[in-house]
Formats: sequence, C-alpha cells, structure tokens
Amino acid sequence: MATVSLSSVPKRLRMVEDFRCTSCQELNLEESADIYCEACHMFYCKRCGHLHNRLSTEHTTVGRGDIKKWPVPKEVEDFLRMCEAHEDKILTQFCQDHTQLCCSDCVVKIHSQCSKVTQISELTNSQPTGLEGLSVELETVLGEIKTLQISQKASIQSFQRTYKEHSAVMIEQMLGNLNTYID
Repeated sequence: MATVSLSSVPKRLRMVEDFRCTSCQELNLEESADIYCEACHMFYCKRCGHLHNRLSTEHTTVGRGDIKKWPVPKEVEDFLRMCEAHEDKILTQFCQDHTQLCCSDCVVKIHSQCSKVTQISELTNSQPTGLEGLSVELETVLGEIKTLQISQKASIQSFQRTYKEHSAVMIEQMLGNLNTYID
C-alpha cells in the first residue's frame, strides 16, 4: 500500500489538523494545545498550561471540553482567505455574476467581462472578528438568501396562476372560434 508524505501534498490542500501550543511553537516544537487563555490570547499544551496556571492564577482558561469558545487559529484564517487558483493571492473581491470570491488575478483573467465585481470590504459593514463574528455574518447572509428564495417561490406561483388563467382564456377563445367556424 502506497503512503503519501505531506511534502507531496500541495500546501493549499493541507488542512490545519489541530490547535498548537503557542509557547511550544515559539521553540519550534509541535505540541497540541489543551487549553486556551482568554487573557493572554494563547494556546497551551498540558505542560505549558500547568506552568501558566501556576504563574497566572487570575487568568481564565478554557479547556478542550469547551472548544467552541476558542478563537479560529491564524493558520485556518489564512487558509480560508487564500485563492485556490492563485495560491499566493488573498481573496479581496466578489463576483456577483458568478457568486464567487476572487483575488486580483482572478478578476483580471477570469472575471474581466463580469458586470458586478465588488471589493469584499464594501459588501460588509464591519469585518467579522473571530468565529462568532463570522457566524453572525453567515446567518445574516443565510437570512437574505431565504428571503430571496421565498420571493422567488411567490413569483413562480404568481406566474403559474397567470399562465393557467391566460391559457384557460385562450382555450375558451379558440373553442368559441371553432364553434363559430363549425356553425
């Protein structure tokens, strides 16, 4: 059975597997984080967390059991902001014609003929901070999409009613014309 090394997988396709201890990373060590300190804004493994808790007794820490309160790691943020087609470019624009996020290269090469390409910063009133801000932003967009969906369904139903009424009138007229010709 063949194995694949990480070096053979493009950097863009690698997912951030886990939260890393901030202190250990500074020493070029790879240790998984077990707690997050809200005061320091840092992740700690068991060993570093034990030292941190002894030195900073007033700080509030959050364990893995409540991982939803941990912020999104910078690696994940960076991963989500990078263009898939142009790995060295950051997504800065949105093409409404294709409903697609784009970098500056994508706009020039792919979306140059599109009529509605807008800066992402212009589309949002404020930049979401952390996972909660992103969640609120997504819920807002989802609400707008649902509103549009309801509006579209209502338009389709109205169109179908109009079509049925119009076709019934046309059939009656044709029957009347046929009866006239037959008579």
